Amino acid sequence: MFHELTHQQLYIDDDTTFNESLASAVQQAGTELWLRSRNRDAELARFNAWLDYRGEVVALIAATREDLEDIYRRDIGDADKRGHKAALFEQARITHGEIAGRHGIEGGFSAWFAGELNNAKIGSVAAYNLEVPAFLNMLRAHGNDFGAFYLYVEKVGALDRDARDRCLAVWRERASSAAPCPPGGRAS
Repeated sequence: MFHELTHQQLYIDDDTTFNESLASAVQQAGTELWLRSRNRDAELARFNAWLDYRGEVVALIAATREDLEDIYRRDIGDADKRGHKAALFEQARITHGEIAGRHGIEGGFSAWFAGELNNAKIGSVAAYNLEVPAFLNMLRAHGNDFGAFYLYVEKVGALDRDARDRCLAVWRERASSAAPCPPGGRAS
């Protein structure tokens, strides 16, 4: 629910990664804050355990995407590329099983990995996750004040694409209250 409501609050044309990462970050933060506000400690613990599992899976998918790009850059024939790609996807499935087992997760991303893996499917995970840390850092810098956060994010969204991407890259690595961008933007 938090995810879809975010799209209604703010949507930037032609920037799927911005939109989906923003909605995913609000979904994550909103769920955590809602559980805390209702003293649902057991559910919050399960949610945080899920986030740990999910974080490892997203990192696995990102690493798989990088390895896939490496395969495509190699000076080898198409048949060899397909073979390396199939082996890479099989290893990703195995690694996911290990991650799920370590976290005691049944289900989770199992169906996602069991289905056909391809470039588009792997790439879609980046759209939903790449900028989540940036948006979470922005929200924290605004003291979890969603109104102020959305006003700030609108300013970031109004930047041209290159400036917006640079701004988000800075926020991915930054958790301070000083706004690194946009010019004249305030984080607190």
